[in-house]
Amino acid sequence: MTIDLMLYGTLGCHLCDDAQGIINEVLEANPAIADIVFLNYADISESDKMMTLYAERIPVLGCRQSEEELNWPFDHQAFVDYLNSILRAAC
Repeated sequence: MTIDLMLYGTLGCHLCDDAQGIINEVLEANPAIADIVFLNYADISESDKMMTLYAERIPVLGCRQSEEELNWPFDHQAFVDYLNSILRAAC
């Protein structure tokens, strides 16, 4: 199983940097999970559709498998809970 995550944000967004830091810290602390999580970044300024969907609420973390989103603000525990929810749904 893999978990394909997309972090929606834009360049120069300090909140997006904070979100990416939280994600990286959780994955570094949990190597078994890090092996199945693939994190991509989407710059919403490159698409009118993404701007419409996310401009007022970035950063937003999305999952291709579950279509669930994790909206900012989130902390380490909220990200772990989000991953657990995705894993439970896949079983």
